Amino acid sequence: IRGFSLFPSWYFDDLLEIGFNTFTGFQATPADKDPKAMKRELLDRILAAECDFVERWELDRDRAAIAKYPRIGKDGKPGPLDNLDVTDPAARALVCSNAVKSLAALGGHPALIGAAVCSESRDSTRPSFTAIFSNAWAKASGGRPVPPEVEEKVGPHFRTIRGFPAGRVIPDDWPLLEFYRWFWREGDGWVPFENEMTDVVDAGLGCRAFTSFSPIVRVPPLWGAEGGKTLCHVHWTYANPLPYAIGYVIAEQQEAARGSGALIGACVQGICYRNRLAPADKTVADPPAWLAERPNAAYLTPPPDMLVESFWMAFARRLDGISCYGWRSLYDADPYGYPKESRNYQYTNSGTVPALKELFRRVAIPLGPLFRALPERPADVALLESFSATIFAGRGSWGWDGPEFLAGQLATKANLMPRCIYEDDVAKNGIPREVKVVLAPGCDVLTESAVRALKDFQARGGMVVADRHLVPEILPDADIPTVRYYGNATAADIAESFQSAADKLNADIAAVRVPFARAGQKDLILHLRSYGRLPVRRQRPPCRGRLCRTVGEGVREGRAERRHGYAASSGRGGLRPRGAQGRSVRVPRRRDLCAC
Repeated sequence: IRGFSLFPSWYFDDLLEIGFNTFTGFQATPADKDPKAMKRELLDRILAAECDFVERWELDRDRAAIAKYPRIGKDGKPGPLDNLDVTDPAARALVCSNAVKSLAALGGHPALIGAAVCSESRDSTRPSFTAIFSNAWAKASGGRPVPPEVEEKVGPHFRTIRGFPAGRVIPDDWPLLEFYRWFWREGDGWVPFENEMTDVVDAGLGCRAFTSFSPIVRVPPLWGAEGGKTLCHVHWTYANPLPYAIGYVIAEQQEAARGSGALIGACVQGICYRNRLAPADKTVADPPAWLAERPNAAYLTPPPDMLVESFWMAFARRLDGISCYGWRSLYDADPYGYPKESRNYQYTNSGTVPALKELFRRVAIPLGPLFRALPERPADVALLESFSATIFAGRGSWGWDGPEFLAGQLATKANLMPRCIYEDDVAKNGIPREVKVVLAPGCDVLTESAVRALKDFQARGGMVVADRHLVPEILPDADIPTVRYYGNATAADIAESFQSAADKLNADIAAVRVPFARAGQKDLILHLRSYGRLPVRRQRPPCRGRLCRTVGEGVREGRAERRHGYAASSGRGGLRPRGAQGRSVRVPRRRDLCAC
């Protein structure tokens, strides 16, 4: 699957030429005279091109529906009108009926294969203190009332909970923990809603249709909290400031999919936040042309190398599809009703689309089946994400931030090729035998069974590497090095910080881990997958322009060493066999394409 989300009619042929084959959600523009007619014409063009169309819904955001079915606060009054109370079966029925009408309006067009049922719905979810909610919890818990501590979608901080264990290790069946497991798996109503919407699409198309929910890991690390029975679980990641950030996010998606069996879709954003890429308060002697043409731009076009390297990082991981979003930053939207002077998305780099087209032509299209088929290598480094700490200590990556996210990026930079493991899985099944190192960032709170599993892991020779927040009952074998990432950190600060931290981390765990592959150039990032004797590698030469606050600068050349097989290079070399003597592979020269 090579998808593009929210596309206009005006650039459909260009997106087709790049190599996208699945189009999600037609986006009308102010220049469209008859959007409905244009959508019907586009469906015909999609079918003629032997591509697929996925409808995109935000039916749950209808203001009238939310006003009719608001989430209710503990005071018995409606809360902010930003999240539909889908705990109410009547609210779910209303949206599902509108979905049926939407499908009927498409008239069974043969290009239609499914629908993206909702997006970002759980960002603003929270308990709705109604009789329906209370009765549902009572039924699930054997008659217990909703705990009085419950206020929001996560619990109160452990420091404020009376009687919270001093060592921050809680029983697996602690009542408040059990409530929040139930809340995220079904109690807030969104998983049942996603299941019912999936049934609507399946029934409307008469088959197991393509359904998706995104962003899939913007929930706590808990099997059953993600996407219900939608067919494909999608998450999007920005290419800046760390182009390789998507690698660990996909590891989180893979762990979530182990619990659901869903397909995995990774989306690289075709937009970049200006404040991280080219801050408006920074001036340079030779400003790029777009600063005069589009001075108010809030989102910029990603630099060519940055977007390409993010896609390479996605190719490196085992998944089922890739996608992109943000046509108004990839193309000039000014002729179609989005003025250059406006804020929001703006087109600032003409080199990005040609670079993406070349990447798809040379790599994504011919090698896509290989990338999807090759399994991940068994990981010997795992990053533990704690549901307990997410709920009671304000932790959790939510797919984009926090100590877990940064530790995942650090492990990627250190070429550890980490996998993600969930606290509940560790509590039930222990640490996988092949794992030699467990990174435990932000584990302020853990369950008793998870603590026992970590101790057993250490007893058999494994290393636990943690930050200062780890529960005191476990003595870590090493500390996770700190990195500079927030605040006024410059590109050079971030690059130097991550590199020195990666070097330290590798040195700390060298006693228990022998890497399968090493990079001879510090700016190379490796990820290997294999089948039999066929490892596959990728690399990331980063980029920085005049205004950029983005990690790195163009890599001129480098070497990567590994044992045997083939090397997949993000340079012009493509997929190349190695010599029988096990010689290293030289990375070809690359242009230094920058954001400016």
